[in-house]
Amino acid sequence: MEFAEIDQTRLPILIFRNNPIIPPIQEYETYLVTQKRLMQEAIEEKRKVIVIMDLTNLKFMNSEMRIKRGNFIKEHEKLMQESLSEVILVAPNIVSRTMLQGIFLIRKPSVPTFVVANIKEALSKAENFAEKLLAS
Repeated sequence: MEFAEIDQTRLPILIFRNNPIIPPIQEYETYLVTQKRLMQEAIEEKRKVIVIMDLTNLKFMNSEMRIKRGNFIKEHEKLMQESLSEVILVAPNIVSRTMLQGIFLIRKPSVPTFVVANIKEALSKAENFAEKLLAS
């Protein structure tokens, strides 16, 4: 998948890294299907995962992709609650971080969600969450 790389080497931490391309809509749909499959696998394995979404290289998403993302979140809210412990979004741009935080103030995410400036901060936060998750 050219649009994103998925790192599963640090379970229970999953890292989604977006590449600096605007994908064809079919590839974006495949990306969403992959996210759903990984959440279903977590439930089947009776574990929760911590997701880091590294948006550092994300290019502007067209309206069709934004609508698909919004619909995906609405349709799979219960699945997300059952499979995700936390979501950490990496947004190095202060404007993007502020916009995301504003969105989350208006519509509270169904899973604890954090917006950070860099991958180092995200990994540190995720590792702390993972320690607590594995201890429980």
